[in-house]
Amino acid sequence: MKVTTQDEGAHALLTASGELDVETAYDVYLTALSQAQAGFSAVVLDLSEVTFIDSVGLGMLVRARDDLARDRTSQLRLRNPSDRVRRMLELTALLDQFVIDDTDV
Repeated sequence: MKVTTQDEGAHALLTASGELDVETAYDVYLTALSQAQAGFSAVVLDLSEVTFIDSVGLGMLVRARDDLARDRTSQLRLRNPSDRVRRMLELTALLDQFVIDDTDV
């Protein structure tokens, strides 16, 4: 898993590539949390290059969404989830639980 971070003004863009699983999910969570604590109003997690996601990865997305919103200081948004990620979000009824930014890639 590789995660890059980019400042896009009011929000931080995190671009993840590779597998989002038990070995990598916590690092992605910590990166999202640190960006929210840095004062960004939104943390946008680009998932277009994620090739695999397991239950731990899904749980991390839910935890990050909840933790960022808890203090009402930031919001987690998902950008361009790959087909595999989108399918897992659909199968687990989580797709409607996130703000999804689909943009032309």
